[in-house]
Amino acid sequence: MASIQIQISDHDLSLLRRIAKSIDRRLPDLVQIVFADGLLYTFGDESLCFKKEQDELTQEEKDQIAINKSLEENGYYSLSDEKRAETAYKEVKKYWQNFGPTETASRGFDNLIKPMIEEIKSIALN
Repeated sequence: MASIQIQISDHDLSLLRRIAKSIDRRLPDLVQIVFADGLLYTFGDESLCFKKEQDELTQEEKDQIAINKSLEENGYYSLSDEKRAETAYKEVKKYWQNFGPTETASRGFDNLIKPMIEEIKSIALN
């Protein structure tokens, strides 16, 4: 597990300790929760998208990418919509993003910020 350090004044540290105590939290847990909530505040309206590293793809995703590549090389895009639906082609999310389209919304998909917030908060809350 990695850690991040920030610099704050002695006075701010004292205030944060007292805030944590007033809500029955340990200071590290409070800072963890504040950091997680800050990610949503900072990136909630900003669209982010960048390619996943190879080691961030699951084996299932790697296998599906190989299947998709084979189908594409053998005329997948020339098939009718009905024929395409009958193939083993499945979309693989190769990018981390926080504003991707879903079947029901143009900006509902988030495999980046919201999952990261949940994971960071779970460390403090569990």
